[in-house]
Amino acid sequence: MASSDPGSSRRASLAAILDNLPDAATAFDSGWRYIYTNRLGADLLRATGRDPDAVMGRTLWEVADNLEPGVRADLERTMAQSTPAQFQSYHAALDRWYETRAARTVDGVLVLSRDITDWKRSEAERTFLTEASEALHSTLDYRQTLETVAQLAIKWLADGSSIDIARPDGGSDRVATASREPGTAIMAAELERRWPLAADSPHGHPHVIRTGQPEFVSPITDDILRTVSQSEEHYQHFRQLEMRSVMTLPLMGRERVLGAITFVALGPEARKPFTERDMAVAQELARVVIRVRDTGSGIPREKLEAVFEPFVQRTFSLIIPRAE
Repeated sequence: MASSDPGSSRRASLAAILDNLPDAATAFDSGWRYIYTNRLGADLLRATGRDPDAVMGRTLWEVADNLEPGVRADLERTMAQSTPAQFQSYHAALDRWYETRAARTVDGVLVLSRDITDWKRSEAERTFLTEASEALHSTLDYRQTLETVAQLAIKWLADGSSIDIARPDGGSDRVATASREPGTAIMAAELERRWPLAADSPHGHPHVIRTGQPEFVSPITDDILRTVSQSEEHYQHFRQLEMRSVMTLPLMGRERVLGAITFVALGPEARKPFTERDMAVAQELARVVIRVRDTGSGIPREKLEAVFEPFVQRTFSLIIPRAE
């Protein structure tokens, strides 16, 4: 039976349309009180620990009391001046990116939020790999470019990064280490100095260099730390690093493994644990690194063999980011 209330019928039609949108839609009245949310909007509220029914009638400022000042100013401008707003924001609790648009309605403001996490991550990955490729083509000094790659890794992908180059005697030399936190970089260097991994180690970069097989560990449990520690003191130092996950990729030449690149998520404010997607990006970076050396892309072929020559000697470079 059709409703006798035209307004009720219009609201029902509008709700049906909004429920089919690929966006989380939330409507507010002129006092910024919640008056409607569609299915995706309700899911988003639940994901942030809020009951969709309980927020109705409450103001946005009560429910989302941690909005950035700039975001609130944009939304209030939409209400006061009918100026559409559009912005991107990161929700740390959900580890998701959203693009939000707000528009004035007769009764208040309609806010639409779309999950753009995959797009943001793809954009960051493309930028990371592009910058790494440009760095590798910028100089014949491979030491400098490896240091740059390690720095780019902590900018885009990891909390810590290191690169080890294989030696003819079966060992390896760490030629670059980068960390988001100077203190962590120093601790990691101390671990490497006091408890270096043996060439026949069943894990870590020696294993990857020896076998040519990547290593992916996520999450790093206490049992794993116990297994890889060489002593109780070593174990306690490992714990202080608060390692969450690690990826180690071989740097594959045409005929042999030239080295390994390692990425670590660690520290009290670590990025999220690595995923298979992160592993795919790391593998592509390893290919980019080797493509320059092994195919001669950007480097004269007659100079190729000399490029890696400095790394058969024992060298070490500790990179600590400058304070912003």
